[in-house]
Parts: sequence; C-alpha cells; structure tokens
Amino acid sequence: MSLLVIVFTIFWGIAIAGMLMNVVLLALRVPPRPQGPAAARPQDVFLLMPMHDEEAIVQAAVERFTRLQWPLAYGRLHLVVVEDGSADSTNDLLTQAAKRHPNIHVLYRRPDVGGRGKGRALNTALAYIRHHAPHDPARTVVGVLDADGEISAADLQQVADYFAGDPAIAMVQTGVAVLGTDHWLARVQDFEFSVLNALTQNLRSHLGDVAGSGNGQFFRLTALARIQWGTTLLEDFEISTRLLLAGYPTAYLMTARVRQEPTLTLRTYFRQRVRWATGGLQVAKLFSREVWHSQQLRLSSKLEMHWFMALPLTGLLLLAGSLFTAGWQLLAWWQTGRPNWAIVVILALMLLEYLFYIGLYARMTQGGWRAAWGLFWSLPVAAALALPITIQALGHYLRRDDHWMKTTHGVL
Repeated sequence: MSLLVIVFTIFWGIAIAGMLMNVVLLALRVPPRPQGPAAARPQDVFLLMPMHDEEAIVQAAVERFTRLQWPLAYGRLHLVVVEDGSADSTNDLLTQAAKRHPNIHVLYRRPDVGGRGKGRALNTALAYIRHHAPHDPARTVVGVLDADGEISAADLQQVADYFAGDPAIAMVQTGVAVLGTDHWLARVQDFEFSVLNALTQNLRSHLGDVAGSGNGQFFRLTALARIQWGTTLLEDFEISTRLLLAGYPTAYLMTARVRQEPTLTLRTYFRQRVRWATGGLQVAKLFSREVWHSQQLRLSSKLEMHWFMALPLTGLLLLAGSLFTAGWQLLAWWQTGRPNWAIVVILALMLLEYLFYIGLYARMTQGGWRAAWGLFWSLPVAAALALPITIQALGHYLRRDDHWMKTTHGVL
C-alpha cells in the first residue's frame, strides 16, 4: 500500500469521524441540575483570587465583589486574594481594600517565592481556608476566579444550589464567556469558550470526566482535604484529574457563566496557548498511566482524557495530514484536469460544518451576521497559529521549561 493511499484513508477517516463527533456533541442534552433543600446549601463560599502585578484591575475586582447582592440564605461570601509577590502597587491597593471590607482576606507571598504559578498561589489560599473555615467542610464551597473574572450573584447561587442538590459532587465547573467581543481575537476566544468548550464539557458530563477549565471552578472543601493544586502549567485540568482518580465526581453547569477578559494581541494569545499546550503534555506525563489503569473511570472517559492531554501532538499530526492531503489533491487536479469528487464532497461538507458552527455562535451570543462574518475570516487566522504553538510547546516540554508567564489583564 502506497503512502498516498494511507494518507488518503486517514484523511477520510478523520473527516468522517469528526463529522460524527459533531453530531454527537450537538445531539447530547444538557443534564438537569439537581435540586436540594435550602438546609443543604453551603454555609460559606470562599472565592480564591490570585493576583500578581494586577494594579490595573485591583480596584475593579474589589468593586465587583462588593457589589454582589449575596442573600444570607446562601451563607457567608468571602473573597480570599493571594498577593503573589507583585512588583507593582498591587500589595498596597489590596491592603487598603482589606481594611475597608472585613470579608476580603488578603494573603501575602514574598517576591522570591511568588509569581511562579497559579497552583502555588491557590494552595496558599487553600491552607488558609482549611484552618479558618468556620463551618462544616461538607457545606463549605471554594471557588476560583482570576483577577479579571466576573460572576453574577444569580449564577453563583446556581453553583451553591448544585452542591446542595448533590451531596456527593466534589467540583462544579461553570461555563466561561469573554467580555468585549468587538475585537476579532476576542471573538475567536469567545467562540472557543462559548461553543467548543461548552459542547465538550457537556459531552464530559455524560462520560463522567468533567474537567477544570480556569475561571469558574468550584469545590466542596471536603474533597480538598488531601488533594490540592499541582505545579504544572495546566493546574485546573491537573486538579480535576486528581479528583477523578480519587473517585470524586465532577459536574458542568452550563447555565452559569464566568466572564473574563480576552487577550487582544497575537503575542499574548500565542504565549497563553503555548502555556496551556505545555501544561497538557505535563499532565499527560504525570497521569497518563494512572488514568489508563484507573478503576474509577470508564473506558470512554479514559479515551477522552488521553485525547485532550495529547491534543498538542494529535492536533499537529491532523493538521499536517490534512494539509498534505489537500495539497496532493490540488496537484493531482492541476496535472490531470480531473478533480477527485470524493474529496470535493468531503471538503464541501466540512465547509458546511464550519458555517453551521459560525451560525450557532451568532445565535447563541445574539451577535447577528456581523459577528458571524467576523468569525468566518478570523478563525482561520487563529487556526494558522496551531502549528507554531504546538512546536514551541513541544520545545518547552522537552526542555522541561515550566516557566509560568501570566496572562495580561486590564486590557479592556
């Protein structure tokens, strides 16, 4: 069998499998949210917010928290900010805020140990809560927000009700959306979170392996008695993997959302995606074998988790294979004057699939055709970065370069 036939077969398989997977993603219903008695609601909700050189948005973050109209029926709401060794005036601004608001607690990490990863900062806050949480850990919820994260009181109440309705649940991950989608790169990120990530997490809800996804992670404190964040560059996926391996169930709450700032330059977007891809490979190295042999996970969950962890590698292979096949077919068409109609049909179906998802985003965000057109041309630009992102992430991973570079906030 020639190499071209092998590549052609792989292309067909990938195209058909991708279309079938999209049908599955769109056909799956959203699981109903469990309902529980008011007496089972959390008594305390702690929001953890690491800050490193965030002077541009400290005041806005504090104001968002103090504006939350939090009903007493849902317990006490606390903000625990970790000042992670900032070199700017973040420290001074947080100290002033803590003096004005008694339910804002500020923890300080020295500059020589701070700024080395979100997981380390979150563990500082977790140690504080373990010692100072006033009520039953089973009725204490710990959430994670980035400094730019926004969540409404209504959505936060949905999270609390979810924990009340399912006493076994260990982690609830909310949806994520992007603020200010006028910029083309912001619209790309909003599509990734609002459509692709939402559909993937809904699939995981059915498979039983919902993953942590940055902003909007919420945990029952009892589940964090012996489990904490790790030091990989994808600490959100790492801690959800640790929970799943320990037998703790996780859930996705599509109807609640945390809104966050986008990255608005190709440089910061590239840097952020390299960090995520490198972190995925780090988590794969740590947990791949354990996930595969786990008695707590279904086979479908194991396959999905491995696919996600290896996405930098599989994505590179799929992209290279698709470009090779498309180039080969165009060359054959030019030389013979006869197109391969099977390939033409597949490519036409893929184009229709692409247009469908763009229309779905426009409908979900109520952005209209202006948003759809902007997404039509901007998605391929972002997709072109997949190859260099993967190559650089592989380089970081092979060099064991785990230097953490935070996402720049305060861009809006």
